[in-house]
Amino acid sequence: MAVSLKDIAKALDISTAAASKALNDLPGVSDALRLRVKKTAEAMGYTKYLRASLVNAYERSMKFIVVLYGRIGGHLIEHIQAAIDDKIRRRGYYEVRYLIDVTKDLQAEEAKELFLKNIIKEKGVVGVLACYIKLSDVLIDKLYEHQLPVVLLENQTDFGRCVTIDNFKASYKATIKLVELGRRRVGCVMAQEDVDHVWRDRLEGYKRALKDKGRAYDPGLIVYDNWVSLEGGELATKTLLAKRADVDAILYGSDLQAYGGMRGLRALQKRIPQDVAMIGFDDMEYNSIVEPPLSSVRQPIRKMADVGLALLFDSIENKDFSHRAVTLDTELILRGSC
Repeated sequence: MAVSLKDIAKALDISTAAASKALNDLPGVSDALRLRVKKTAEAMGYTKYLRASLVNAYERSMKFIVVLYGRIGGHLIEHIQAAIDDKIRRRGYYEVRYLIDVTKDLQAEEAKELFLKNIIKEKGVVGVLACYIKLSDVLIDKLYEHQLPVVLLENQTDFGRCVTIDNFKASYKATIKLVELGRRRVGCVMAQEDVDHVWRDRLEGYKRALKDKGRAYDPGLIVYDNWVSLEGGELATKTLLAKRADVDAILYGSDLQAYGGMRGLRALQKRIPQDVAMIGFDDMEYNSIVEPPLSSVRQPIRKMADVGLALLFDSIENKDFSHRAVTLDTELILRGSC
């Protein structure tokens, strides 16, 4: 007899609604209860069918690629989807997407393992493309044990397959350029380095550039914005200038933060670039029309998606689980903001 939501709720002495919210990653329940419900469901053999709400008809011959998105940054996701959607269809596969807030939904390795177990159980799933989600080598190995290939985009692995961008080099080049333009105090607005390797590498590139240019490292020149947003960028910029009034250049971890920084600098009556030069990250489509046009690091997002999908197709179709790691370079686009 199949296990139902009611059975899980009864076992935990909670309402069916609470059990449903926990299993479907909806708001209204605590993270602790969410994990408890998922572990109980796993132990009781409850199966949540991924396809039920994603396709109108089900055929046993369907083959699915699960695409996991796990980072704030809708513009990046749009570029990846544009690169892979048609290729997946033309190759004869169907696509199942998940958009995950990794700061809430998959904080612990245990939670990630439960999530992946549900994917493994699904008939027809033949591969996983994980975008901006860190999967440990242990979890990758668990997928491999079930002959389920996985490729990571913008996360590293020494065991599976991954495609990353050289964030260290990109940040290094941008910081060097600001110094070469004659800027004396280069600040940095970024997410914290322990959020994921992307921010760690960008911060390390910033620090190394200052060192190579003979500038003393000053942690007071770094302000963290983990939300990576307009509002966060504005607040971080104001905080930075309040701490170090002589800052005359800022490297931002994203263009969204830089847009907020523009607003913050104007509120402080600072001219861009005369008083403070700026460089962002991502090279969003609006950069050429904001005033002044925003300098930025252009990432090869579509190429990263193309290469990652090619690696995944190779794993699926040739049963090749060998380690492959590809690192892509970036391009610094200079405009009026610096």
